Amino acid sequence: MPPCGLGGRLPPTLAALARGTELPTLRSSRGQKLPAALATGQSSRSARWGHNGKRPLASLFVATLLKLNLRDGSRLDIAVERGWFVDPDLVRIDGEIDLGGYVAIGGLVDAHAHFGADGVRSMIDSPPEDDLAALRARATAQLEAGVLTVADKGGKTDEHLALLAEPLTDVPNLHMAGAMMASPGGYYPNFGLKVEPQDLSTAVADRCATPASWVKIVGDWPRREVGVLENFDGATLARAVEVAHAAGRKVAIHTMGRDAPSSAVAAGVDSVEHGLFLTEADLETLGARGGHWVPTVVAMEYTMNSLRAGSTGARVIGEGLENVARLLPLAEEAGVVLLTGTDLAVAHGEVAREAVRLVEYGLSSRRAFEAITRRSAFDAVTGLVPGMAADLVLVGADPVDHIETLLHAKGVLRNGRWVKRP
Repeated sequence: MPPCGLGGRLPPTLAALARGTELPTLRSSRGQKLPAALATGQSSRSARWGHNGKRPLASLFVATLLKLNLRDGSRLDIAVERGWFVDPDLVRIDGEIDLGGYVAIGGLVDAHAHFGADGVRSMIDSPPEDDLAALRARATAQLEAGVLTVADKGGKTDEHLALLAEPLTDVPNLHMAGAMMASPGGYYPNFGLKVEPQDLSTAVADRCATPASWVKIVGDWPRREVGVLENFDGATLARAVEVAHAAGRKVAIHTMGRDAPSSAVAAGVDSVEHGLFLTEADLETLGARGGHWVPTVVAMEYTMNSLRAGSTGARVIGEGLENVARLLPLAEEAGVVLLTGTDLAVAHGEVAREAVRLVEYGLSSRRAFEAITRRSAFDAVTGLVPGMAADLVLVGADPVDHIETLLHAKGVLRNGRWVKRP
C-alpha cells in the first residue's frame, strides 16, 4: 500500500503530478470528461479554445468563482468544480463569491497530533482509542480550525488508523503512525508496543504491514532515580530505519533527553519529535536530507509545568527549551524542515498556538508562518492554483505581520466543501 498519506487514495490529478506523468481523465459533476487542460490551467489557445477556435465542451461545466485576496495584496480569481481548483476561463461560472475581505492561505499543518485522545491525561488513563465517532469529531475540529494536513505520530493501538478510510472531504490529509514502540519500561505503562532492542527491526517490519505511512519510536524516557535513558542504541535504530525505508515508510522518534537526538539523527530518522537537546551538528546532518524537526514547545512547557518546581525533570526540560530557542533560527539555515505540532497539550485544531509561541521563542514570524503552513512537507502538491484540490483557509490579516490571526480561521474550504463558511 503506497504511503501517500491519504489512506492510499491520492486524488488522480495529484497522483499524476507527483509522478510527473500525463494527467488522467477527469469527469465533471455531470460525468462528462474534462481535458487535462481544465485541471492544469494550460493557457495555450488550442488547449483553452480547441483547434477550431470554439470553446470546448468543458466550458459547459458549472463552477463557482472565488475572488480571493492573497498575502501579498494581489487578487486571484479561481473557480471550484467538483472539489478542484480550475481555470475560470474553461468553465461556465454559475455564481461567484467575493472573499476580498479576507486573506486566503493554503491551510495549516499539525505535524504532531494524536487522534486517539483529547489530552495528555486522557491518552494515558483512558482505554485504547475511542470509537470512530470520537475520532471523527477530532478530525472535524482540526478542519474547522483550518488544519488541512495532520501527521498523527502514533497511539496506544492502531485503532485511530480507521480515519484513513474516511471521505477526503471529512478529514484533513492524513499521515499516520500506528501503535508507538518503546523498550520495556521506556514509556507509559500499557501504552503502545513494548519491544526488546534486539527485536526492534522485526517489530518495525510488522508495523509496515499496516496502512500507516509512518513508524513511531520512543527514543528515550526517564527512569526513576536514574534520569533519561536511551531505549535503543544508535546501531539498533539505524537497522530499524533501514527496514522502514525499504518498505516505503518514514520514521519519527520521540526524544527529550541529551543523548538520543544525536543517535537518532545519525541513524537516519525522518523526523525528530521534541528534540530538546539537538545540536548544531545534528541540524546540519538532518537538514542535509531535508529531515523534519517538530519541537512542540507548548507541549514541552505543559510537561515542565506539570512537574514539581525545581525537580530534576523540570530543570532538564527548562534547559532543553533554552537550547531549542537557541537552535530555532539555525534550523532553517541548515535545511531542516521546521514544523508545528500540538502533541495533545492543546485541543485538536489549536496548532496556531504553537506558531505564536515559536515567535515568542525568537523565530521570525515569516518562518513561523512557513512552519505552520508547509503542507508540502507531507503532501505531494498543494496550492491555490488550477489542478490542485480546492483547499483554502481565510484569515483576517496577513499572518506574517500578525501571526495571531491564525488562531481564528474565518472560513475553511476542504476539497471544494465549506467546512466553515465565512
